[in-house]
Amino acid sequence: MGFTYDPGKIFTVVLSPASWRGTFVLNDRLSDEGVYGVDSGKHLLSGFGTNLKGEVKYEFLKNMTVYSRLDLYSDYLHKPLNIDVNWEVQVNMIINKWFSTTLTTNLMYDDDVKIAQKDGTKGAHVQFKEILGVGVQFNF
Repeated sequence: MGFTYDPGKIFTVVLSPASWRGTFVLNDRLSDEGVYGVDSGKHLLSGFGTNLKGEVKYEFLKNMTVYSRLDLYSDYLHKPLNIDVNWEVQVNMIINKWFSTTLTTNLMYDDDVKIAQKDGTKGAHVQFKEILGVGVQFNF
């Protein structure tokens, strides 16, 4: 249940004030360690809160498109002031009729995900991932 604001071809915002969010840990070893915010020995972290999603898709040069999605989630029942962030940016480029490339970056922050540090402590930290893909395309 939610509201969508779609003013045109480039930008969209979706607000869902009543959202369920589930994190499943199906591996028993990981479940026993209590990773991803799931209690030790359990396989599901269930949350109820609000979700705000914004998307932008824009062709800023010929054959070059940028897509960005920002998801913000706050759990009403568990630390409502801690906002989970997932921000993805993808740049798609068509080089010529044979080759294309995609650069994707993803920034994530989830207070429930505890990351081990060199000193042995665990805590929530920003995670960053990047992917560069090069494709070859054939038309038959």
